[in-house]
Amino acid sequence: MAGLTNYLCTERKRHSLRQKDVARLLGISRPTVGRYEADQRPVSALLIVAGEVIYGKRAAELFPAFYRTTQEAIGAEALALLEELEGLEDEESIKRRKLLAGIPGRTTAFDA
Repeated sequence: MAGLTNYLCTERKRHSLRQKDVARLLGISRPTVGRYEADQRPVSALLIVAGEVIYGKRAAELFPAFYRTTQEAIGAEALALLEELEGLEDEESIKRRKLLAGIPGRTTAFDA
């Protein structure tokens, strides 16, 4: 988790929320909020959705390193799958290739 900088603490402070407030909103303990803010706990689906609901920020904005790392890993796997589908012309393979071909180049507004 180290190095996967997040902006949870920054956003919390920007809105004058206490860790205790965020803990209550999420139904978790205050120390758990502190561990999330310090990158001592992995990013969870709850945290990603909560960031959007509470702060109105996309995952790419709150967890840029995590988002980018995930995006790169999925892009690499998409390219590998594309290679496996090369030469297959059945309808399902064509549909899969169409989706997979767009993944490596996809960006968010945050990336632009």
